[in-house]
Amino acid sequence: MHPEQPNSDFRSPLLYQGVALESTNRCVLGLGFQCLGTLLTWLILLFLSSS
Repeated sequence: MHPEQPNSDFRSPLLYQGVALESTNRCVLGLGFQCLGTLLTWLILLFLSSS
């Protein structure tokens, strides 16, 4: 585990981007159940980035 950033926010777009990329990799690898979570994560990322 890497140390927490002093002002890290759990809603940080970078955090969501990392989760989204990881979930996308799992989805591509065939774990289809996680595709829904991948789509939701990307929607959240887009929402946070545009606001």
